[in-house]
Amino acid sequence: MVVMAVYQMYNDLHDFEVQYGATVSGLTNSQIETLLETRPKRIKLKWSTSLIKDLETIRLLNFDCDIAIDANESLTKPSFLQLANVNTSDIIYIEEPFKILEDLNDIDMSIFPRIAIDEKALSIEKI
Repeated sequence: MVVMAVYQMYNDLHDFEVQYGATVSGLTNSQIETLLETRPKRIKLKWSTSLIKDLETIRLLNFDCDIAIDANESLTKPSFLQLANVNTSDIIYIEEPFKILEDLNDIDMSIFPRIAIDEKALSIEKI
């Protein structure tokens, strides 16, 4: 965006640090070893048919981390509701659960983690 380029020309931007986060899609032994070596502060887990098993595996790792779930607009209401039977206390958000955001209107969100949108959301109209 042009606005960002112009802003940087006339304003000082301060450095900041973002803690390391890892994104995994289906946990393999190799990925588990990498997670144990790097100990990310946040693990973003891609939604898959092995999600529940993957959550259990991550929780058994010997370090604390936040967990995010990225669904990439792939969920139906019934698949989303599967999370009602899972401990979600360490899940900080679920990214893009539905293609149509209005699907959330039919769900009691008080028992689920927060919903996040991703970088495709460039305007309110795009959400």
